[in-house]
Amino acid sequence: MGYTPAFLRRALCAAAFFAAVGLPLGATTVDARPPGLLVDRVEANGPADQAGIVVRDVITAVEGAPLTKIEDIMVALARHKPGDRMTISIRRAASGDVVNVSLRLGASPADATKPYMGLSVLAVYVLVPEGALPAAPSPEAPTT
Repeated sequence: MGYTPAFLRRALCAAAFFAAVGLPLGATTVDARPPGLLVDRVEANGPADQAGIVVRDVITAVEGAPLTKIEDIMVALARHKPGDRMTISIRRAASGDVVNVSLRLGASPADATKPYMGLSVLAVYVLVPEGALPAAPSPEAPTT
């Protein structure tokens, strides 16, 4: 299998996300909702499950800070220890409503000193329809 350029990998992830939440790929408008992290697995009886987080919810912020990449949630998690509470903003899969949930962190199965949410996420990428962004300036255009 050959190398897949990053932009194509992001587009494939976006296509998978759109299919998972039932959005058409051929949409002609840009979704103005903030990006986030798509919950793709919730451990039964884990901290996320106990907080009411479900698969296909989208985590949009942690402790009030917006999430734009997976590393953001990892940085936020590193500031806590097992037993701490985190406030997480979730865009609900079923309704699209954004709600705040309080999640009590568990201990990681791999290292009991590390916090654990009991879920896994995928980054959400926004597909911008062709023509939705202004054209790049021509190289021949004069500069001022």
